[in-house]
Amino acid sequence: MNYGDNNTQIEGIPLTENARYGGDNDDDDSGILRYVSIRHGGFSISGIPGDEINGLTMGAVGRNTVIEHIEVYANKDDGYEWFGGTVNCKWLVAAMCGDEAFDWDQGYRGKGQFWFGIQPDFEAGKGMEMDGGDDCETCTPYAEPTIVNLTLIGAGVGNTPGGDQNELALHFRDNSGGHFYSSVVTDFVADGIVIEDLASGEDSRARLDAGELTIEHVYWWNFGVTNELDSIAKQDFVATYLAGTGNNFIVDPQLGNISRDQSGTLDPRPLPTSPLVSGAMIPNDPFFTQVDYYGAFAPGVGLWTEGWTALSQDGITSVKEETYSNITPQSFNLSQNYPNPFNPTTRIKYDVKEAGDVTLVVHNILGQKVAELVNEFKAAGSYTMSFNAESLPSGLYIYTLEAGGTKISKKMTLLK
Repeated sequence: MNYGDNNTQIEGIPLTENARYGGDNDDDDSGILRYVSIRHGGFSISGIPGDEINGLTMGAVGRNTVIEHIEVYANKDDGYEWFGGTVNCKWLVAAMCGDEAFDWDQGYRGKGQFWFGIQPDFEAGKGMEMDGGDDCETCTPYAEPTIVNLTLIGAGVGNTPGGDQNELALHFRDNSGGHFYSSVVTDFVADGIVIEDLASGEDSRARLDAGELTIEHVYWWNFGVTNELDSIAKQDFVATYLAGTGNNFIVDPQLGNISRDQSGTLDPRPLPTSPLVSGAMIPNDPFFTQVDYYGAFAPGVGLWTEGWTALSQDGITSVKEETYSNITPQSFNLSQNYPNPFNPTTRIKYDVKEAGDVTLVVHNILGQKVAELVNEFKAAGSYTMSFNAESLPSGLYIYTLEAGGTKISKKMTLLK
């Protein structure tokens, strides 16, 4: 982190309680948090209005910590807030929170993938608030996380909810940088993005100019009264950046349906005709799952939120289809990829009978590993993974699924 010391206190908690954090150990291991739903929180412990507790607060948490499949639902303040640290987070939900869905400060530099945020239509903050520092905005390291496969839905065009700047999707300030890829941002009351631009000194515009703030392969839709660039980015330098850099698109993402009530009709997956179903750009990093689609949800398969989140249990989402089942599979199974032969992408479906660590890897005929598609803990269920072999030569490949000491292998053919 770039602020304070080991005695920095988590905001909202009185100094009489020990909620201190800090340090510079990027490799900190604070444990494992998986499949947790945090609901209806946000009480102000300090008793100071506006000082409510976030759904999940992470103070200087390091990259060896595991945070996956977490939901924050109807929290009074932010869904998530990172105070420094390098923790990587996958499969996060921030739904119907009273302030920001996602918020970072004090030099956060982690990685995130498959984040889903949806704001309520009655009271909400910004979609995301990205701060570099607090009292010391020029302290280093600067905040520079990397977020991939984000789906961020605002309070709804035409709505007039209460709250703090709920009309704004992304706000970079206080010297924060960051990198966004293969995402969709939609349905906000007004602005899509604001980047702090001070008259003098360092600011988030300086991070943009330095290449430490990038926004690439992002779909923008439904901001204010029009779907024009000047509705999404009202600062000229931001509009120029979005129009000329990184394949940003002002195109209808064709999500299944946006709803916030208990009608079971919220479906944030892309439709089969959506431009989100293919062409995503995923950084070449072992943390990121290589998928072909934009946003947090794969097309044509069930929502990874089903069964364990309040969104599912309260009947806000209800996605039932033949390609996905909430019923635990009766066997451990690996299906033949489709299409086969393929060029350059194909899909691989597999079933996990019991929760546990799962790997899905691809080897060439020489036995050399050419791709690792899955290497993580999985709940029992059915899954579909996209494999992009654009960088590989034509030939025969072997893909192997392993879980609980059992392996299944199948062959597939790449023809270019």
